[in-house]
Amino acid sequence: MDLYKDVEKAIRQHEVSVRVDGGIQEHDVRDAIRWVMRCNPDIFWFVHQYRYNRENKTVSLRYQFSKERTALVQKSIDDVVENDFQIDHVRSLNTLEQVTYVYKWLLAYCNYNVNSAYNQNIDSVFVRRNSVCTGYAKAAQYLFKLLGIDSRLVFGRLNGDKEGGRHCWNIVCVDGTCYHLDVCLGDIALEDILMKAGARGALRHGDFNYDCFCVSTEEIAKTRNIEDAESLPACEACLDKATIERLSAITIKERTSDIGCLLSQSGSTADIYLCSKNKNVVLKKFRKEYNAMCVEENGFMKSLVGCKHVLQSCDPYTDINNSIIAVEQSTPIVDLLCSHYYHPTLRGVLMMARDIIKGWLECHERGVLYRDIHICNIFKSNNGIYKLGDFGSCTHDLNRLRERVGSPWFMSPETYANGRFDERSAVYSITSVLYFVLNGLRPPFCDGNNDEEALQMRMNGNTLPVPKTLKAFPKDIAEETMGRLILKGCAYHPSERFSSTDELLHEIGVLSSKLKDQDTGLWATPQLPEDFLKHSSLEACIQRDKQHKFASGEEVERMAATAAPDTDFRIDVDYDASIDNDGDSESIVVLDSEESNVEHDIFIDDVESHCQTMPPLPEIKTADEKRSTFAPKPSQKDISCKRDVVPPPNDGLHNPVSSSTGNIFAGMRKTIGSIFGRKAKRPEKKDRKETCQLDEVYGSIFAPAETRRKSHLMVQVYLHLLEETEKVKTLAKESQKDAERRDYIPLQCKLRKGDKVDVLLNIHGETLLMSEKKSVVWQGSFTKCSFDYFVPKDIEVDELSCVALLTVNDIPVGEMRFVTCIVETPRQLNTEIVARKYSKVFISYSHLDEFKVKFLHEGLELGGIPHFFDRHYLKAGDVFPQVIQDYIKSADLFILCWSENASKSEYVRKEMTQALERAFPQVKPQREAKLSIYPMNIEPRAELPIDMKEHYHFGEL
Repeated sequence: MDLYKDVEKAIRQHEVSVRVDGGIQEHDVRDAIRWVMRCNPDIFWFVHQYRYNRENKTVSLRYQFSKERTALVQKSIDDVVENDFQIDHVRSLNTLEQVTYVYKWLLAYCNYNVNSAYNQNIDSVFVRRNSVCTGYAKAAQYLFKLLGIDSRLVFGRLNGDKEGGRHCWNIVCVDGTCYHLDVCLGDIALEDILMKAGARGALRHGDFNYDCFCVSTEEIAKTRNIEDAESLPACEACLDKATIERLSAITIKERTSDIGCLLSQSGSTADIYLCSKNKNVVLKKFRKEYNAMCVEENGFMKSLVGCKHVLQSCDPYTDINNSIIAVEQSTPIVDLLCSHYYHPTLRGVLMMARDIIKGWLECHERGVLYRDIHICNIFKSNNGIYKLGDFGSCTHDLNRLRERVGSPWFMSPETYANGRFDERSAVYSITSVLYFVLNGLRPPFCDGNNDEEALQMRMNGNTLPVPKTLKAFPKDIAEETMGRLILKGCAYHPSERFSSTDELLHEIGVLSSKLKDQDTGLWATPQLPEDFLKHSSLEACIQRDKQHKFASGEEVERMAATAAPDTDFRIDVDYDASIDNDGDSESIVVLDSEESNVEHDIFIDDVESHCQTMPPLPEIKTADEKRSTFAPKPSQKDISCKRDVVPPPNDGLHNPVSSSTGNIFAGMRKTIGSIFGRKAKRPEKKDRKETCQLDEVYGSIFAPAETRRKSHLMVQVYLHLLEETEKVKTLAKESQKDAERRDYIPLQCKLRKGDKVDVLLNIHGETLLMSEKKSVVWQGSFTKCSFDYFVPKDIEVDELSCVALLTVNDIPVGEMRFVTCIVETPRQLNTEIVARKYSKVFISYSHLDEFKVKFLHEGLELGGIPHFFDRHYLKAGDVFPQVIQDYIKSADLFILCWSENASKSEYVRKEMTQALERAFPQVKPQREAKLSIYPMNIEPRAELPIDMKEHYHFGEL
């Protein structure tokens, strides 16, 4: 129960992880989460997705909705319960009447729909009005709880279900008597399923079936088996037919107004509400400033009446005077793709693209040019057909084609540059939607680049990378999909694309027919970034354009003129069946994360209820596609579009800080967090198993505060998990009695197994006494490297200045400094600790060596760390000697790339001289220096600088 309470508390507070006791096993976590979800139907923002780390006893939780979205959905649920369900009225009924009211109201209010989104929780019932058996059962449990009626969820399998899928219903307690209650099978549209399961006859009253209404265990068992039947309350009675007939006459009340609860506020011009009078209709209500758009959009929709692949308007509920358009209710494809149970196949995604093309052609044939082709404007109807929606950006007037409308992520380059849109622009946008879905709901180039850089690369015509999920398919299918479909559909020049949407449609058909038995599921529950809609709008990119150097309007005009008129993780599946044989039996699917390159985290998906079959997850063996969390090694490939990085002012974080481990290096968090928060390629290692496991890693240094002459000074550096802190302290003490942790560096990163961390320890007296580098490879748990310096008998200094520099994949991260005093009788004392973050970096090099050192610039830029790399920093009109001098004066790390070329460079010499004015040894003691120097010796080699070689160790590149 303690575990149950901890898990429930964490979920309710949207905590990302929860620590558990040492004796807890994985099955305990699984059971706790399962029972939290079974007993709390109001929790709809979490859907059994978690990851249990056996070593650190931490349960990581992934949420379906953010806190903000959860609050909005809850507000809509409360609206429905108060105004549609009318709970105050229901409370005036007796208990049996309340149970009947819940039963009838749910069947009247909600549709059974296997194509519904988030249909394993109450949101799908109350707000979306489309769900499956578990949605009905949880919604009933939720309402019973509000009414003070005891109930619980029950699971089993219907007889005659060849797929063996699970089904969900309720046990409800009425005045001390327990009954089975299956709301879902009260839908008369499902009578055939009920009959196949063994029901003897349909007990209809009005529009609903009462065969499974308040019946005994013996009666309900005629149509199904029951899981854990021995643990369930005894249900020994059935309501008699006369009582059921009387109860079925209870009247269900309705909301007084046509406008129901708020469904969505994502639109830029209108909000979407439910229509309280028709459960198959939603109302698009335009905001006051966009009233004129309501009339125009309604006109487009009227001209598209009868089109199979576009959303249809509903005249009886449309009210132009009040700026309301009634539209058929369908499921947004984005919501469906983000539902944890929904796992599309390549063939299915191609069918979606096919329907989009057909919808676009239907508009075109009616004289409507549909321009806003966008993932958020695609819907799946209750009968499984994909449809286009949102017609506010359409036009009949060809003179308006110079308008730039839509989302930049799906626009063709010519549309983005000057608003030109024709059929080949539509081909580009449709193929972009296809790419987006195949890429795990992310636009191209977003891995390792921010949104601005990704969009710039797209509009500059960079070659599209292979979509993530496509890599799981047979090579021939992947190559055909990429080469014949995506690259041609998304070709930069219109003349190189498919000549028409018909040609694109033909290619999709050819590829679909080739898949046949090779079709495979694409992924395990992608998540659309919360801010995607915010950043995907055109308005969000207007200011951004000014900073970019896209193809000129004249270049795009020329292009358009050539055109004629795209650690192991277990996924523990406990699904609930749909009644249409689309469920999955309880099973365990094991995914070896080391062989998967699905970039998003994979959590245990312990789903109580599910209505879609989950295909085997793909094994992906392309090792070089996994990306390190650190900066890249040198690469010959240059990314052609990088923004200038404007350095921030000196933030004053270079002063000594308290030796309290909680505060040390606190100033480094922002910088280190950004360096490791992005992704960059690193060289492929043969036979190296990649993993998507990311670990929070910390670094600790242990060394004596005082030592004596003629003794060994041992310095131990540990990389470890937070929960291993005490264990590491113990190990350090065992190795050295006077070991004392000198500093505590929160790397603020998630290291992958195999990432290399270098520790360079420099020990200074009057000169450099020792410089040694050790490398450790992170393998998921603590590791260490040790340094041993023998203090000579005749050493003339009274203290040793020690600096430990940490680099990850050759990119400097930060440093720890401590002083060990040389005394006759050593004591265990704390000394002042100086901590530095590298927040402003100057790279000094010869232009002849640029290709050898550019990886430093790329790594720092990907990490978002301000730095000076003249090719990318200096702007036209800069007085560069002054700019260089000012930057070095405010930098805290100076990287010197020393070579024969650099030794002959006047500029490198000047930069080095300026740096030394702020660094050791000209600034003594070393801990007072405001600038650290990190020298690297590169080919062609040169004699080391005389004023540095006695004090600095030069790393070899």
